[in-house]
Amino acid sequence: MVGRRFCIPNDRVRFPASPLIEEQPSAELYDFVIIGAGTTGIYAAVNILCKMRCRVVLLEGDPDSGGLLRTTYPDKTINNYPGFGVVTADKLRRSFEQHLHEVFDGEIRYGQIVSSLRRTDDGLIEVLTTDGTRIQCFSVIIATGIGFPQPRRLELPNASEFESKGLEYYGSFNLSRLQGKEICVLGGGQTSFEFAEACADAGLRTTVVHRSDQFRCSDLLVESCRLKQVQIRCFCVAYRLEQIDQRLRLTLLDTRTKQLETIDTDLINVTQGMITRTNTFGLELDESRKLKVDSNMQTSMEHVYACGEAVKQRYQIKTIVYNLFTALVATNEAMEELKKVRTVETIKQNVL
Repeated sequence: MVGRRFCIPNDRVRFPASPLIEEQPSAELYDFVIIGAGTTGIYAAVNILCKMRCRVVLLEGDPDSGGLLRTTYPDKTINNYPGFGVVTADKLRRSFEQHLHEVFDGEIRYGQIVSSLRRTDDGLIEVLTTDGTRIQCFSVIIATGIGFPQPRRLELPNASEFESKGLEYYGSFNLSRLQGKEICVLGGGQTSFEFAEACADAGLRTTVVHRSDQFRCSDLLVESCRLKQVQIRCFCVAYRLEQIDQRLRLTLLDTRTKQLETIDTDLINVTQGMITRTNTFGLELDESRKLKVDSNMQTSMEHVYACGEAVKQRYQIKTIVYNLFTALVATNEAMEELKKVRTVETIKQNVL
């Protein structure tokens, strides 16, 4: 099996394959399969395991847990998650995995990319991974977040030439590498201003450039950046990028006046959003191209639920706590449905 596991149950149950697929290996059997081992997926497992005696497995395509907290923001500080004070994203995601492993002996399989979901003739859901693993279960919880995202690239023809010369995308919050440098941040979201504030706190001269005067973050954060002397240039977009005397020169176009101005800087951190690549498993999507769910977080396939950033964020709330709330709703509903049939073995016995 690809990847590592935690505490694989000794009582794994296997049942005869359907005559239609008798040439294939027998499917493993679980009560719940959770797709994604970010904080949302891990919390979904914890909520189930603290309330039911059942078999749960998390399938994660990456080599480790945590999603964006590990891959994009590991050094970012989080100060709004209760009980942790100020904590780095990497430490927070590790604490989630540790809780699952130590308290509930939860199982996570890494390097497992789910390719499809299908309903079996006997009422279960079959989960197929890209390496051919087949798992049948009563319910699936999709917690894939935004899948395998790629930062939105700077739309300049020569931008790629500077990616090793001071141009970066969602750069590390480990700012010791930037001592004495001037910083330019392109973007107007939460990460843009959090990075700018961290740079200002480190004594770095910092400028934020955004295409409008409307920001996708809290007013308090913007105000804090202004008080810390972060320069904020609105209604500007990148027009030209060049290297002058070992520094970067960024030419900006004012979208209102059409005038050009330049910024000489040591580092440009582009935080203008992510391009998502995620498998929707053939399920119905909503107008935002997210998985469509009802009030119980159930998708267009019965007993398949979605939560976190795999679904549209209601009220435009993008926080870990809100994602966990959606996982709570999804798993509570999934458990109530499972109680009606008791165990997946019962379903199998009624068919065989």
